[in-house]
Amino acid sequence: MKGEKPICSHCGYPKHTNVHAPDCPTKTHVVKEIIELTQHDMMFEDEVHDFFDPRMNHAKQDGEKGEMTANRYRRLRNELTLLADTETLQSISLARVSEAMTETLGVMVTLGSEYTDHLETESKKEQMERDRVAKKAETVFRQSCEKIYDNVRVSLDRISTELQIITNKLKRTESPVLGTIRETIKVHMELIQEQGGASTLKETDPYKLMLLLNSTLSEYGTILQNDGWITEEARLNGNIETNALQTFKKDLVFANEALYRVMLLVDQLKQKMDKTRIEPVKKDRSDTKTETSSDQKEKEAERKKKFSEALERLLKEEDEAISLAIDRQANLVREFGVYIDAFASYYPDEKRADAIRNILEELQHHIQQDTSEDKPFIKRLKAERAFMATLAEKRPDIIEAFKKAKERERERQLLATQLFLTYDGTTLFFLVSPQGMLGHLFEYMENNKAI
Repeated sequence: MKGEKPICSHCGYPKHTNVHAPDCPTKTHVVKEIIELTQHDMMFEDEVHDFFDPRMNHAKQDGEKGEMTANRYRRLRNELTLLADTETLQSISLARVSEAMTETLGVMVTLGSEYTDHLETESKKEQMERDRVAKKAETVFRQSCEKIYDNVRVSLDRISTELQIITNKLKRTESPVLGTIRETIKVHMELIQEQGGASTLKETDPYKLMLLLNSTLSEYGTILQNDGWITEEARLNGNIETNALQTFKKDLVFANEALYRVMLLVDQLKQKMDKTRIEPVKKDRSDTKTETSSDQKEKEAERKKKFSEALERLLKEEDEAISLAIDRQANLVREFGVYIDAFASYYPDEKRADAIRNILEELQHHIQQDTSEDKPFIKRLKAERAFMATLAEKRPDIIEAFKKAKERERERQLLATQLFLTYDGTTLFFLVSPQGMLGHLFEYMENNKAI
């Protein structure tokens, strides 16, 4: 009847109490579920400590200033561990944990290889340590979001709507400290539109869309982390009012959710690329079984021609996009045009298009020879890293060419966009790493069936 508490059909105890009679056959199952839940929460708490504790201990070595930094890490750690308690989670103010989540997001995008390029300056050991810390930061940020934004769902099928939701979330911020976010989100969305629009890129060049979304994630993640430190300094100096501090932390709740949505879209793009990477290879293998030598030479010549045309078209599209961005007073960076000539010097006796094609076919061969159970996307990343490691060891001249190409591009941006630089007056828009550009180029040529 209405108003009565449901009871266990085996022992008659009220279900809502989660308590059963000692001999109830369902008791073991219930206890097991409770234990598993507790272990999961303990695992999250351990992840939080594993991220913050080493940073806190390292900061303590820097004297009085370091002690202040360590105290902030301790506070953020203690606030975030509140999410490990399922009862606290139901009633906690999201603003209370938002600053800690932003710190993990900032570390993820500052150190993660997917967002930044340290290839030219760091050793392999340093890269592994950087990636480890970035992965730890990502784990804590992602798990925190899963706990407090558990109703958030995104879909590539309606990506234009998803991007509008993200834009609206970032625009809802009111804190003066976060003014940069409100000023620049429109530019990021326009850049995606200038590259063909999210809905089109999703189908024709998902890797390009992923890079653009990652650049959004990287820039805003860095901004939020920096604003957190600025606010902390103002707090310690007594230069921020309580209301302003609460507004800032409340705004971080919207910003964190917006960037979590970006992360989920990137996850789905990776899955999409995994699924679209297998069939063409199988088809090519079956076709070659019945080809004559003459047919093979003819098709090879046709593929070379198609590759050359696709590369020239890509570089032309890039030039047009740069011109359009400058006309609209928005920052945009050359990606392919920055590195193509340096990569082409890997095969100095070949024409530029043929040299680049040989590199991509070398990557394709490595991918096909990889017998691991990794997804195609991961196999390609492994092949790219192996190739770049070879360059660093055997062709340092090409690595040096990458550095010079970056310097020239940044000089061009400063001259072309000096009237509309980004928030700090020096940082210019996203410049993809050589390895990332190589993967982007591979994806483009594969989609155009040029390799």
